Formats: sequence, C-alpha cells, structure tokens
Amino acid sequence: MSIDYRAMFSRDLWCLMGLPIDVSREPQCVAYLNEKMSLGEGCFLTTPNLNFLIESSLSPDFRRSVLGSDFVIADGMALVWIAKLLDIPLTDRVSGSGVFERLRRGMGGRAFRVFFFGGPEGAGDRACDVLNSEDSMLIPCGAFQPGFGSIEEMSSPDIIERIKKSEPDFLLVALGAKKGQAWIEHNKHHFPDLTISHLGAVVNFTAGSVKRAPVWMQKIGMEWVWRMIEEPAMIKRNMRDGPAFLRMIRRQVLPYRRYLKQLAKQKFKFSLMVSFLEESENVCTISLSGSLSEGVMPQIKQTFIEAAKKQKPLILNMEAVDYIDCSVLAKLQQLEYCQRQASLDFAIENLSPEIAQIFKWNNVDYLLPSTFNCQ
Repeated sequence: MSIDYRAMFSRDLWCLMGLPIDVSREPQCVAYLNEKMSLGEGCFLTTPNLNFLIESSLSPDFRRSVLGSDFVIADGMALVWIAKLLDIPLTDRVSGSGVFERLRRGMGGRAFRVFFFGGPEGAGDRACDVLNSEDSMLIPCGAFQPGFGSIEEMSSPDIIERIKKSEPDFLLVALGAKKGQAWIEHNKHHFPDLTISHLGAVVNFTAGSVKRAPVWMQKIGMEWVWRMIEEPAMIKRNMRDGPAFLRMIRRQVLPYRRYLKQLAKQKFKFSLMVSFLEESENVCTISLSGSLSEGVMPQIKQTFIEAAKKQKPLILNMEAVDYIDCSVLAKLQQLEYCQRQASLDFAIENLSPEIAQIFKWNNVDYLLPSTFNCQ
C-alpha cells in the first residue's frame, strides 16, 4: 500500500513518550472519520491509553502499528497528564468509546455500517441486537468471534471474505490491544476502503455486559478505577503498567520537564533553523541546524516529504542542532517509519549529547546511533 507523504506529514502530530499523537478533540475525530467513511477512504484509527504507552516502549512492532496509523487519539488520562507537564497541546482526552457513541448518535452526519470482530463469546452478537433495537446511526452488519488462535489463524481467507461480504464501513476489532493492533497491521491491506480500529471495551459497553463509568468520573480522569471494579481482570494489567508508568514519570517526564523549565528560565533564544537536502547517486542527506521547533514546521515538513519521495537511503546530519521539540520528534518518527516501510536505511548522525538526551527522555532513542541508545 503506497503512502501519501503529503497527507502523512501534514498531520498536527506530537511525540508523547514515543507515541505519535494527533492534536484533536472528539468532534474533530468524528468529523475526520465521517469524511473517510463517506468517501470510502481507508483509515486506521488508533486509541492509545496507558497500556499502549507501556507496550510501545517495550515492543518495536507495537510502536510501528501506532506509527502506521492514519489518526491517533489520546484515549487515556495518563497521556493527557504527561502532555500538560511537557506543554504538549493535548488538552483533552479523546476516548475511542466516546467517538463511537457520537457516531452512534448520528453526530457523524449519516448512518454507517459496523462489523464487530472479536470480544468475548456472544458479545458482538449482543452489541448488534442492542444497535438494532434502537434508532442508531451505526447499523450492525455482522459480528464474529475468532477464538484465541494466532494472528495467522484469525486471518484465514474465509474470515477475511466473511467480513468483506458484510460490506461494513467501520470494522471494530476487539482482540486485546497488542493482538488487535497486530491483526489490523497484518490485514488492513485487505480493507483499503474501511475505517478500522481496535476498540476492545466498546463491544462490551454496547452489549451491556460492562457499564461505562459515570460522566463525572470520566471528567476527572478516574474511569480507570471504575473499569477495575467492572472488570477485575483490569487489576492485573494496571498492577503491571502502574509501576512502569511511575518509573517513566520519575526517569523521563520530570527530568525533561525540568530541562524545559530551565530553558525558559534562562530565556533560551531559538536560533534560525536551516535545512538542506542533498542527493547523490546512492543516498540522500538532510543537514539540519538551529532550533527545530513547531515554529519552523512548514519547512521541516517540506524537506521530509521531498526526502521520503526520493526512495533512497537517508542520513540526517544534526551536528548544528541546538534544540528539538516534541512536534519535530514526531516528524522524525514518521520519516524513519517511511524509510523502514520501503526497506531503506535511515541514520541520524552527529548529535550533541544534549540533543541525544532529549531523544532518550522522550522514548525515541531507538532513532539514535547505537552509541547513544539507552540500555
């Protein structure tokens, strides 16, 4: 599947501890999905929460599934809290279940067909019954529970054909975050005109087997407590993710916050950003200098789009860079993803130790030369 580089790099994307997140609110996300489904243009929507944050820091494949998404929303208050600490402009949680409910109530502007893939045995069928019993703008066209096999077993020609024959606009996957993202990555080329998203809890919420938290708990960021009461299995996951989250706060988020505050206190003067793209027979080189921040994003986007289109191994020389923010880190993640998808080399060279530390604090040290990688 070819990549639309201009659309990809035009997104208002910020790196949040290694996760690329689109700046959005629920109405914007619903409008985006409405447009995609109305036009029959494929869309991979990903909804990271704390579990995604931890898993992406441990699994390169899981992180690539987020990078390969068309739209990524911050579905977890932990992400919003980190964003506020680091002055990343993600002001609100955008929950996958909230987006689904808006589409269900017709806020997308028209009716769409939805297929439930996965979830507990019978939950998808019950969710279809509930939607059929009400005046919903999401029209159920099928449900299938594939069991607990491998990704390959869940991707048989019969299963793919079953989904296609139902002619959904929206394919809702519920297999557990890691397996669900992997299944979508493995199969999205079969569904180039569908909106696909892993929204595990939505199947249970719609079926009525699990109640969503009261609105007041959602607003104060305590829905995770309610989820543990409703779904005791969540306790084990949170007991694992919670300590990892606290370590991330202590070792990465707070040190980076102190660094940003120190720059502000010193009245750091952003220098002029300059970028050059040079092409030889076998390689492209981008030379960057100055302060790489949101303020110079148009120039960075254009340079990266041109580089990705060259379809050659790519070197970024960052010797003269004196600052880089999270919006530019996200663009570097996108550029590296494009190169890897095309089986082309990508290398960053000549970083100063201070800039390399920014990469490490933000969980993108996988982009660095091995001499800088955190062990």
